[in-house]
Amino acid sequence: MKKNITHYFLIVLFFFPFLISAQTIIKERVKINPSKQQSKFNNTTQDYPPLDFQIGGALYFTATVSGPSGSTSGSGGGGPNPYVYLSLPAANGIYRIHVSCGLEAGQITSVDYSASWGGVGFGGGVKWLRNDGDLPKAASTDFYCTFSGIPVPPLPIPFDFGIDIIEDHICGTQTSDINAGTNQPPDSLSDDNIQLAITNINTDAVIFNILTNQIIGTSLATSFDRVSDYGIKLNSPYSGLTQQVKLVAYSNGLEKEDSLLIEPATDDVYLDADNYLINLIHGMAATLTIKLFPDSDCSDIRLRNDTKFNIEITSGDSLGHLVHPLSGEFGRQFSNLNHTNGVLSFDFIADGSLPSGEDTVYVTVSTTDPNIWAYDFIVLINEGNIVVEFVPESIMPGGTAEIVLKKREPDGTLTDFPQDQVFNVYLTHGKDYGTIEYFYRGMWVDTSDVVEFEMVPFKFIAMNNLSQLLVESSLTVSTYLDSGENIWGGGTILISDSTDTSIDTFYVKANFDRTEIIPGDTVNVIVKKVNKEGNGTDFPENTSFEVGIKEGCGTGNILTSNGDVGQYFINVNKPIRFIVNDSVGVVDTSIVLRIGVPSDDSTLYLLYDELVQSSPLLMQNEKTYLFKENKINTVTNQTAEYCIINPFEYNGFGLARAIVENIEIKLTLTGNEEIWPYLPQQLDGRNRGADRPGYNPFTAVRVDVIKGTHSLSGIEVKFAIKRVEGTGGHDHIFPQLPQSLSGKLRANNVNGNPIVVRTDINGKVNVDQILSSQFSGNYIIQAELVSNTKVQDAIGIVVKVPGLINFAEFNTEDKWRLVGALPTKHTDVHWCTQEMSQYMLKALDEFYEWSKTYRSDGSWTVLDINDMSLIWGGSYEYNADWNVYRKHSFHRVGLSVDINRSVMSDQELKKLTEIISKNYGRRDPERPQIHYGFLGGN
Repeated sequence: MKKNITHYFLIVLFFFPFLISAQTIIKERVKINPSKQQSKFNNTTQDYPPLDFQIGGALYFTATVSGPSGSTSGSGGGGPNPYVYLSLPAANGIYRIHVSCGLEAGQITSVDYSASWGGVGFGGGVKWLRNDGDLPKAASTDFYCTFSGIPVPPLPIPFDFGIDIIEDHICGTQTSDINAGTNQPPDSLSDDNIQLAITNINTDAVIFNILTNQIIGTSLATSFDRVSDYGIKLNSPYSGLTQQVKLVAYSNGLEKEDSLLIEPATDDVYLDADNYLINLIHGMAATLTIKLFPDSDCSDIRLRNDTKFNIEITSGDSLGHLVHPLSGEFGRQFSNLNHTNGVLSFDFIADGSLPSGEDTVYVTVSTTDPNIWAYDFIVLINEGNIVVEFVPESIMPGGTAEIVLKKREPDGTLTDFPQDQVFNVYLTHGKDYGTIEYFYRGMWVDTSDVVEFEMVPFKFIAMNNLSQLLVESSLTVSTYLDSGENIWGGGTILISDSTDTSIDTFYVKANFDRTEIIPGDTVNVIVKKVNKEGNGTDFPENTSFEVGIKEGCGTGNILTSNGDVGQYFINVNKPIRFIVNDSVGVVDTSIVLRIGVPSDDSTLYLLYDELVQSSPLLMQNEKTYLFKENKINTVTNQTAEYCIINPFEYNGFGLARAIVENIEIKLTLTGNEEIWPYLPQQLDGRNRGADRPGYNPFTAVRVDVIKGTHSLSGIEVKFAIKRVEGTGGHDHIFPQLPQSLSGKLRANNVNGNPIVVRTDINGKVNVDQILSSQFSGNYIIQAELVSNTKVQDAIGIVVKVPGLINFAEFNTEDKWRLVGALPTKHTDVHWCTQEMSQYMLKALDEFYEWSKTYRSDGSWTVLDINDMSLIWGGSYEYNADWNVYRKHSFHRVGLSVDINRSVMSDQELKKLTEIISKNYGRRDPERPQIHYGFLGGN
């Protein structure tokens, strides 16, 4: 580890753990509207109304609300009395709402809460409680919300932060964590975002997410409390010269950096295996896995993509064969085999001559690189002194066989092991076809493919579905005798689709995990196998299904466990999901999926609906199911469509049905599409242009939330304003304009950017005041549902000073020069009003003629005309850092200009000022330029 972040960052983090952890916890669908100045707790609550909490649920529940001002509890009865109302004294901080409810087996219910202060909501949410077990149990959940309505003074501490790359250098596949800290709690900052960027990308150094290993790229915008989730690594092998990579961090107007060295990788590797000694019974197979391991910290196996493997039996070749990992061909040696990330697996089968006692086979692995030493596997083969018997010897898919273990004595007789004998049991071949179950402390426990140091009994359970009509699974068993001798044995069981048994009949029940969904949702498809008594069980994980959209193909697509998306699939495994399109039309639409399972000679699968309709008891229990089916049929009679033209192959199937409730959000601009940038006064009170005719920095929008043809009231909608990068004359895009400077919204007495408000009784929200940013450009106003961010709408507005013209068009006689453009920052900087251009041109012409007389040598003074205003006006932050109080605090409305004084004598400067004064301009000193404002502008 290289170094620690500056001490005061650690002190702040120590004293504010609760604030930091709160940001990690609050990740639910809960409305949170925190104050950015929540730095300390205000205990003077007696002058404020209490905090009110309304908690509801369909079943009986208990609720406790706790927070900085204490705690209180209550209960709700469900049914006609679904709510409990609790109150606490008002105090800033985080409040926890704990709700507990008793549920029967398989029962699902929802609970919700809303929090308000003085009639204004500050939190709310809904969660589901479920009991997936077989017995009744209590289920509980927690909501968290933040109250910050009591005013607190701002933090007096000037903001500062530090950035730290933990390692001094990395190479190969090494990584380094990133740390960042501030001298203030992130929640107290007006903007707790931090932007990171790697400035030297020649080495393919990238930022990645440590938790998910996802590569982010060379830049990242995140919050301070999430920086530690990221690190730096090399996305590809690097073999050049040692280079320095800088990580630049920017936040709240400050820029910091740290660096590390990228060293070249080496390709020094060696061969090794997790298990070089393999015990194998004659007639059985073992899988051998060889790996390339790095020889040093800087070794990078990725440099070895062209290296090939060679495998060969170098001793004991009469005892068995190698199996080619791709073709399945038997042989003594194979060359030029490809590896996957340095790993190669292949089989050895002991199908040769019968061993005498115990024989040894050497399997040598080498590579096409002579500098990598070869590696030897040692395979010990014996006839086996443990006899493994399966009773019965052959079973059906899904069947169970007892595993009987006997000891072979030297004379060939078989004897029982002592009752306390312990064994190791391994599935060495055909792991996909079955599993081992063992008895532990009086009960049969979960199955496994490896059981170590356990006593009999053991069982073998075959999988329900096979890829072939006849397959085998093999066991290897070992134990230690009292003499210390380790003996081995093995056996093989056949799993066959026999036609000699009676046909079992099952029903396929399919459903979505919820039946009422909205656009943008992703829902799970649940498939159960139900017997004639109506008892359902899960299909095995490796079951192959046929899935197709029978109705509603325009509503979305099937998502398979492999990540494939489409309308029809065969031979897919669970999980199966359905992705609803973001838009599905103007009315409710149905989805019907057909999920098929292949029948065979011994098992017949039928539609679950047939069982429900034929069983009065099931029909009574499935009233909800049938009601929903009838509701869906009402929709499908109008919108039914068949989505695939090929016939379904599996006769046994179930139907999963759901309704897509089409919720739309529509944003309408009720104010002007083009507005002025916000022009507040300078800190010293000087006007920046807000007195100009027509000045209006406000607009407004309305949002409607509609389901079908009905408006939805009480729906939370999030509004935000964001700037379109590269517009308004600002060519710089890093750092991005903070959202806090992109404008302000006001609706229902809620102010900020973003804001969250609820629709009124008519399903509308009127954002009656939108204050523009100080920076001109194109902006996007976006509205989205808090409950489903995919349901959204956006509308564009233009923030600009109208009527500005390009002064560069008048420079036709080279009487002056235009300067001041800054590449990548501001390249078009000579815009002004029509009136200013007239007086400016008049003044420049007069000075030009005077300068020829003043010099008396026939020459003249060519002035350097520097910055005026940007193409659309607005704040012209010279340093391209979005700071409105530094250099160029004016230059906003096309009434000011800077002229370089370096080309003028004092007498010329005096004369220029005199001429400009006659043309309605006045001087306001700036250095090194001279700043003039025209027509009353600053």
